[in-house]
Amino acid sequence: LLNRSIKSSFLNALIFLTYPIVIMQGTTAQTDLVVASLIACAFYFLAMGFRSEKKYLALSGLAIALALGSKQTAFFILPGYLLLFIFLWAKNRGKHPGALGYFLVFFLVFFLAFGSLTYIMNYLHFGGFFGPPGAVESQSAFLTIQDKLETLRINPHRLLYNAVDPSGLPYPMKNYFVKAKAILFSNFMSYFHIELEGTTLTQNQTNFSYLTVPHLTEDEAWFGPLGFVLMSIALLAGLVNGIRKKDPLRFGLFLTTLAYTLCIIMFRPGWDPYQGRYFLSIAVLITPLINLYFSDTKFLRFFRYASVVMAVFITLTTHLLNEAKPVAVFKNNPSLIRETIWNLDRVDKMTLPNRSLRDPLRSIFSLVPEDSVLGLCIDTGVWDYPFFGEDFSQQIVPINPKEMILNQNWVSQNEIDYIVMNTNTDLWENTPPYLEIIYDYGGWILFSVK
Repeated sequence: LLNRSIKSSFLNALIFLTYPIVIMQGTTAQTDLVVASLIACAFYFLAMGFRSEKKYLALSGLAIALALGSKQTAFFILPGYLLLFIFLWAKNRGKHPGALGYFLVFFLVFFLAFGSLTYIMNYLHFGGFFGPPGAVESQSAFLTIQDKLETLRINPHRLLYNAVDPSGLPYPMKNYFVKAKAILFSNFMSYFHIELEGTTLTQNQTNFSYLTVPHLTEDEAWFGPLGFVLMSIALLAGLVNGIRKKDPLRFGLFLTTLAYTLCIIMFRPGWDPYQGRYFLSIAVLITPLINLYFSDTKFLRFFRYASVVMAVFITLTTHLLNEAKPVAVFKNNPSLIRETIWNLDRVDKMTLPNRSLRDPLRSIFSLVPEDSVLGLCIDTGVWDYPFFGEDFSQQIVPINPKEMILNQNWVSQNEIDYIVMNTNTDLWENTPPYLEIIYDYGGWILFSVK
């Protein structure tokens, strides 16, 4: 589709596997990498459907339906996907008459059969297709026009700063990298009178600081310095070649990247340091645009070999020295993590990226019998998966809406024995008489039900 040799395509695939966020996401239960894979299939079969045979459009519809059913951030890819569909259809409508109707029929069938399951379950359990009432609003960005304009002025620069990523670099190289880009960005932003540091337009009042060194985890990692350089060059080259060659695929991939990024900025609830994984969905579309074999000059050969060496180096350091699942810790590595996964129990492993949860979880587990029914009254984003138990034997009852905890009959009908609470919602002035606090620390409260 992009006129790449097998050697070039194979190298691009290997480069994608060396991105730190890909390495880290490959060993988690998070679905961002799965969604990215489905999106890659959707775009590939969409292009094949107009370049080759119309039957591939059915597979594209299946892939995009599965992506939408896997994670709601997949909706952000739809504007770019629709634009690319229109561009390809406009160029090839004589070759494939009825392609639009053909695609829509298969997409609707596949979405109703597979992609809609999550939304049906949400509606049955929570009374809304996208989760509990207010869930979408709580995860959406600022509503006023002034807020949106200010978001467009500030948060794209914050995301760009995060994208210039030191992930995969060992200490002290990582610190030097952060200091260098902090000096560069702060001087550049001050020239335009744009203040990025602080809590303005961030999620949950998260502080943005130039000198913050991101942790090498599945939540905070991006694509590393090599990934940023290669994808930036590829994206710009794709735009230029798309315009020059009137290639709707290359131009459409550029617009998809732009539209997706705009959706993340506008519809996410402000900036936070955990958004790198969301951009996997466009990294799978940009990486095929990388072309390290477009000529055989000495400079390009040197750049190609240097890129391979850098990719191997980043892969090794990411696997060995990451802070979520470290297999080695060296004395000169001032990481927050001073442990390796080989000597940790289940709670320790789960809380490596957030060690403040270690003591509360261990205490709660020691107080809740395995055969009891546990109610969860927690805010969106608070970890719930540790409570299901290692073999998913713990029976969990979500308390939603949270006000249901005030309904003693409902609590009794669901046979709830204990309730774990971690919420900013003010539910009462005095604890209900049928609840007894048996643990309270760091925002975590455990009640026994009388």
